[in-house]
Amino acid sequence: MLAVGVGSTDLAAVMHTGKIWFKVPRSVRVELMGSFRPGTFPKDVILHLVGKLGIAGATYEAVEFGGPAVRKLSLAGRMVLANMVAEMGAKTALVDTRGLTLPEALSGREFHDHLPDAGATYRARVDLDISDLGAQVAVILAAGRPGRIRRVALISPWVIPRPRRFPPRRVSDVLQLPLVGRPLGRLAIARLRRDPERRRQAFLSALAHPERVAGDPGMAALLELASDRLAGADLRAMTDWAASAMAFDVRPLAPRVPQPALVVAGARDRVTPVEGALRLVSVLPAGRMLRLPDVGHFPHLEASAEVLPAVVRHLA
Repeated sequence: MLAVGVGSTDLAAVMHTGKIWFKVPRSVRVELMGSFRPGTFPKDVILHLVGKLGIAGATYEAVEFGGPAVRKLSLAGRMVLANMVAEMGAKTALVDTRGLTLPEALSGREFHDHLPDAGATYRARVDLDISDLGAQVAVILAAGRPGRIRRVALISPWVIPRPRRFPPRRVSDVLQLPLVGRPLGRLAIARLRRDPERRRQAFLSALAHPERVAGDPGMAALLELASDRLAGADLRAMTDWAASAMAFDVRPLAPRVPQPALVVAGARDRVTPVEGALRLVSVLPAGRMLRLPDVGHFPHLEASAEVLPAVVRHLA
């Protein structure tokens, strides 16, 4: 049994014809050993693997996760591994189900573990001891517990508190209003996400050249996916995160981040202005800047051919 994701065009074709073109993928075996350190999670494992293998390290392949560390993970933790293999180009993922405690909603159903055949062959094998793996993200963690972080990569970071504007002109301005900002922000976002076109325009407005989306099917698909995810996002968590980010100044923490740090920013970013990123790099002891002159808020989409290899090389 194999599950793969398809886009809307492929889905329509399958519904109409009952058929889809599919090539049996080669397999890559990832063996996870050791135990998770406090503050390290399955997402750190997959981010480390992406840095190790590269963004095309498993293109159109099936990534198979196993090993004693996998068998200690919850269902949610194993889903994180499976979901994020797309970040290295994989077609699908297979995760060892042994030792899994199923949620109550699935109790009473009959399940069987599907294990690889004895003597199964793989295109490649990766053995990873997660005992020494530190967290792969977060400036705050890098400053507070530098021993857990090896390298830092920041894309379009929010660095300095956003000035308050009254009357508010955008949702970001509403979120900064005292007392009523977050409730009103949730109402504004709830209204926006009910309309697919308004969701799409919200993302397009953050691009330096929205007109280029029409000629780039890949970017168009990613923006549509982001728009769809906005429709199902947790409103309270989203507004709390955004309001906190806009009020927080990370510069005082930067001198306590000794790790090599790469800061990526678009010069035409109207959401998190490049000036903040420049100030951050100036106080990072080992910071360097990748400044993209004709890019907006999504450099990993607008200039993916330049940004993604640079981030992978930095984190490797």
